[in-house]
Amino acid sequence: MNYNKVNEYIHKQWMRKGLLSNILYPISQTIKFLLFIKNYLYKSKILKVFRARIPIIVVGNIYIGGTGKTPVVISITKELKAKGWNPGIISRGYGVRIGNTAKVGYKDVDYSEFGDEPTLITKKTGAPISVHPKRCIAIKSLLHNFPNIDIIISDDGLQHSSMERDFEIIVQDNRGIGNGRLIPSGPLRDSVLRLDQVDLIVSNRINCKEMINKSICLEKSKPYHIDMYLRPEFAFNISGLKNNRPISYFNRNNYHRKIVAISGIGNNERFIKTLNDCMIYPSSHIKLMDHCKLNNFSFCDISADAILITSKDAVKYSGSKDPRIWEISVAAEFSDKDFFSYLSNQMHQASMKLKDHL
Repeated sequence: MNYNKVNEYIHKQWMRKGLLSNILYPISQTIKFLLFIKNYLYKSKILKVFRARIPIIVVGNIYIGGTGKTPVVISITKELKAKGWNPGIISRGYGVRIGNTAKVGYKDVDYSEFGDEPTLITKKTGAPISVHPKRCIAIKSLLHNFPNIDIIISDDGLQHSSMERDFEIIVQDNRGIGNGRLIPSGPLRDSVLRLDQVDLIVSNRINCKEMINKSICLEKSKPYHIDMYLRPEFAFNISGLKNNRPISYFNRNNYHRKIVAISGIGNNERFIKTLNDCMIYPSSHIKLMDHCKLNNFSFCDISADAILITSKDAVKYSGSKDPRIWEISVAAEFSDKDFFSYLSNQMHQASMKLKDHL
């Protein structure tokens, strides 16, 4: 509860330029200056930039955490595979110890070694993944272990200037840029100017009714803008002791007397909003820190007929024998159905240029 209150207070401060934000503003200005120096050193080639032999797509955000970039990475990976590409994923592996060498795996990996988001991505896509804080190390290890990969999708990495990329995507949600200030005075990891420098901005809408029918207009200059909605797909029983169910199985018209929701993601409120949109109204919602796992007490201590968790949290509890635990899976639905064809064509062009120059 203390964490939730502090977290809510900080995010409220980040949405306006209040007293706490103003007190921390000088620190944010220092960070802004350091970011400027870093970017200048890379752009002027004083610091070396790593160039992979294949195209790289970066999916990131400037608002700190919880904007929905992981579902975007999963969707892009699946769609590019369907179009004949052989993608690989790189990620930092937040919350786990990596060491000097990258962790490289495929499909069935241990989340305690790779992190929850990388584990979820490779589980949902079947694509190889390489995890290391230094992206160049992750790329080299990925290509060494899977030499047939012909495109790389970077889960986050927008601020990693040492890695050259061919297409940049920023994912935003309803919080936008908050008060427009860098951390700790605001919620931004990068300057607002970054929004004008990327190829595409994806707006993650709260529900499908808010999604505007936007499409990429090649007559306009970049960045292009499209909308996205995280559509609930299915409920998976992580114990395997019960059959999987449609989401509607848990709505208020069904027999479940008490439902508890648990989430440890960057924007916990989005999970409860997703459930409410499906007419599911949990009696309580246990909010954990992003990437956190329930370890202070067991699920046995939770009084509920059904316990609903996110896909990101489900990878932490795989192997659980509690039949009450259900993963609520979501999939990114985009306003532009031709976006993936456009992206694939752009990457084919990038691949041809790399073959000519490398």
